[in-house]
Amino acid sequence: MPLNELDKRRPHGKKVMGIDLVVWWDKNLEEWRVVDDACSHRLAPLSQGRSDQWGRLQCVHHGWCFSGYGDCKFIPQAPRDKPPVITTPFFICRLIF
Repeated sequence: MPLNELDKRRPHGKKVMGIDLVVWWDKNLEEWRVVDDACSHRLAPLSQGRSDQWGRLQCVHHGWCFSGYGDCKFIPQAPRDKPPVITTPFFICRLIF
C-alpha cells in the first residue's frame, strides 16, 4: 500500500493473502505497525478502533490497548491493585521501506 494512502490519525484495515490486518502509526515508535485485525479479547476488528494519546492501538468495543509490539498494555476493566492480566501477543510485522 502506498504511504500516501495511509492516514496517521486512524488505523486502516487491509487484507493480505486472505489475512485481515490492521495498519496504524505508532507515535511511540514513530513507525507504521501491522498486526492481526482482531482484538485478543473478543476478536473485534481493531481497524474500527483508534490510536490513543500514547500511540497504542485501542479496540473500539471494550477499550483494550495494544502496543506496537502486539502486547496488551491496558485493560480498562481490570482492577489496578490486582496482579496483571496475562495476554498473548498476536501476529505482528514491521513495515520496512
